[in-house]
Amino acid sequence: TTVVDRVSIDAPTVTVEKNGMIRGARVDTANRLVYIDTAPSGITLQSFKSLVSFKTHNADTSATEIINGNAVLGKDDLVPTGAVIKVTASGAGGSETVTYTVIVLGDTNCNGKIESGDATRIAFHYVGSKLLTGYAYMAADTTCNGIIDAGDAVNLSTKYVYKWDDKTYVSALK
Repeated sequence: TTVVDRVSIDAPTVTVEKNGMIRGARVDTANRLVYIDTAPSGITLQSFKSLVSFKTHNADTSATEIINGNAVLGKDDLVPTGAVIKVTASGAGGSETVTYTVIVLGDTNCNGKIESGDATRIAFHYVGSKLLTGYAYMAADTTCNGIIDAGDAVNLSTKYVYKWDDKTYVSALK
């Protein structure tokens, strides 16, 4: 009798580039979340796949797709907050599928870019006029201190306006 090893998929690893497309990342394996801190212009699926990877074991094939709503993203589409990463690996030991949800730090309108409107949404939440929920709420904590306050809006605004391009932006994600 031959024992066939089961197919498995490790939690994702994220390549953080000091002055590149992703300057901070954190993987929350318990809640299946991938937090990334990207350029204000966003990150395309093609770039995302080159920087976020899943290691498979005992798999002959594996496929990764990223879904936003009901649409599978194409290589030039931006990866927004709330997009779902679906990885399926198959081999002699069966198949395994894992899913993780992407949280793009600061992307509170879930379009994949960091814009002035995202900071405005954070400020509205802070003063209580329009509360953020779900993944947008998670993306709003740009300082990663566990609360959404005016500092998050300021942090996001300075990142958007100048700190990213002049390379002085430091991600709160460790």
